[in-house]
Amino acid sequence: MMFGGDEVSSLVFDLGTFNHRIGYSGEDSPKIAYQPVVGEDSDKFYFNELGLRYINPKMKVKTFMKQDGTIDNFDLFEKNLNYVLEENLLLNLADHPLLFSEPSFHNKQNRIKLTEFMFEKYKIPAIYICKSAVLSGFSCGRSTCLVFDSGHNTTYAVPVCEGYALQKCLIKKNIAGDWITTQVEKNLEKKGININPFYKFKVKKDGDKFKTEFIKEYPDFMGYHQMVNDAISQADLEIKKELYSNIFLCGGNTLFSGFPERFQKQITNSNKQAFKIKIITHPSNTERKFSAWIGGSILSSLASFHQLWLSQAEFEEHGASIIERKCA
Repeated sequence: MMFGGDEVSSLVFDLGTFNHRIGYSGEDSPKIAYQPVVGEDSDKFYFNELGLRYINPKMKVKTFMKQDGTIDNFDLFEKNLNYVLEENLLLNLADHPLLFSEPSFHNKQNRIKLTEFMFEKYKIPAIYICKSAVLSGFSCGRSTCLVFDSGHNTTYAVPVCEGYALQKCLIKKNIAGDWITTQVEKNLEKKGININPFYKFKVKKDGDKFKTEFIKEYPDFMGYHQMVNDAISQADLEIKKELYSNIFLCGGNTLFSGFPERFQKQITNSNKQAFKIKIITHPSNTERKFSAWIGGSILSSLASFHQLWLSQAEFEEHGASIIERKCA
């Protein structure tokens, strides 16, 4: 990777609601995957699962990520990132251009805030921000495809055309891994079986007791396959055939045994236009979980990619809002 005439290694950041993944571009997998949570107790902060496992009753466990995958609290994000840099990665971000994934729906304010934060706090040399669905498509060698990504909090069906996520066609539902876990927990509780994890996040105080705050039900929901059909139905006619023949599955919630086969059958049975259906997945579970990171690793290692970075000089001249023009 050439940047500013020098050979440097860029870093890829894939920020999810359940895990953050960081590693060097050009590599097959991230160096580290960690949960975006922080424990606070009497002005002391605790990080990672080991640090949070034995919780003092007074400790407050917080996440700095919103359910939609954007950063909610940059102060906690900085504390968590500093811990990872100092204790695990042992590197200085000022030495590396950074590629960030972002949720597939467009959030101008979040990407501008992230750009400003990384330049001002860490003095990074350059940054690029790309939609996670686009990166997932690159991970399987496709710039045009339908990306079905079901992770911890959110499930997306995103048509991608020539490397651009089609915002008008995007379908998003909050039925994902966490919702399924909640339903399993509720069914077990009905049978008198109590599951006590090390810590919980979605809680609210009710007198002297804490009750789990369950996500609302979705009785108007017709299935994941219908999300794909609805997303493709809104795309232009000339790319619908290509989207149906390139449906890419990714995200930890797609790792259930038999998921791809059932998905293929359901979409085929519900496809009224008789297009050929082809489901694409990575061969390993690790690749399917880390598809956006892998796509970022591939993209940022291309010889021509150095032309796309937003440099520190451009940031100082134009401000953080220039990221909207540099990263379409």
